[in-house]
This record gives sequence, structure tokens and C-alpha cells, in this order.
Amino acid sequence: ARSTPAGHSARGGAPAKLASNFSIAPPGAGWRTGPLDYYAKTYGDAWKHVGAIYAGVGTGPSIYQNVAAAVAHSGGKMVYNESYGATDSDFTGTIVKMQQAGVKMVYISTTDGPTTAYFVNAIRKQGLKWPIIFGATAYAPDFFTHVDSGADEGVINDQQFAQFFNADDAAALPEIAEYQKWMKVADPGQQMDIFSAYGWASAEL
Repeated sequence: ARSTPAGHSARGGAPAKLASNFSIAPPGAGWRTGPLDYYAKTYGDAWKHVGAIYAGVGTGPSIYQNVAAAVAHSGGKMVYNESYGATDSDFTGTIVKMQQAGVKMVYISTTDGPTTAYFVNAIRKQGLKWPIIFGATAYAPDFFTHVDSGADEGVINDQQFAQFFNADDAAALPEIAEYQKWMKVADPGQQMDIFSAYGWASAEL
């Protein structure tokens, strides 16, 4: 039987393996290594003492495994990791356990905006000077509405989505201007984030 083409961003599992799936961001078995090589050179020994949290559901565990392998490939090492649940908002205990494990910096890739903010808040409240780096998860507006004032200073976020949400890029790129225009028309209260960008691109596909 012929399969109906499915144009959507399959986040893993069986849907991603279907020949009929056409995803604008197909999940792979690895992780981008360019930023990691930069961190290895920039942070030296701290890159061998990395801590992370990851979503304990969906593709969170598998993405973490991909990231950990890529970190190791760049000469780094994950010395502590912990999964979190959808209702977790206090990471004080996690930070204490990271300190006990010898963590010197964090690199995290599977959180949402609020969880990212709660995690940063917990680090700052402990008075730690760790480099705090996120692989694409500190981009959303709701990160800034949940992070404590000044706590986000120095946080690094390597990602390729920022152009979707900036007015400057909309002025230079007509397709981004179109996306931003129709987001405001369809639902002015809906924040522009990677999920809406995936939806827009999937509809175009």
C-alpha cells in the first residue's frame, strides 16, 4: 500500500523512520560538533567536568546520549547527568550533587525555556561561577520571563533559530517577515518559538 506523505517534524521513534516522513529537522544519531570543539579549546580542563540535565521523556534521553558522545569526541566528559520531569522547578539538589561530582561547567540541550531559567537560577543562588552553556534551549522568550534579574548574564546559547524571532532579520529576509506577520495574525498571544517555526516550515513543505 502506498503511504501518505507526512510533512511534520518527527522528533524520533517510529514516525521518524517512516519512508513517508518528510521532516524539516530530521533527528539524527549525533550532535553538531563545531561549538563543542570551540568549548574544548576555550574552557580547557572544565570541559572534562561537564554536568547536564535532560528531559526524561520523549527523545530527551536519546538526545542526551548523542550529546554526551559528541562531548566525548571533542575531548570533554559528562561527569554528572540527571533527568527531570515536567513539573520540576527547583534544581538546588541537582546543583549540590553536581558539585559533589566535580562539575566545573554545564552544557544542556534538552530543556524548555522555563526549565532552563530555573536551572540557571539554582546555579546563581549557589554563588557558582560555572560557565553555563545551552545547546539551543535558552532562546525562547519564556526563558527571560522566568530567569531571575541578572542571572542570565554570561549565559551562552548556541543555536540556529534566533533569526526567526528578530525584527532585524525579518527586515532582511522576506520569508522570516512573512512568518512573523502571520504568527501575529493567527494568534497574537502565541510566542514565537522553535515549535511554531517548525510548524510554519512543515506547512510550507
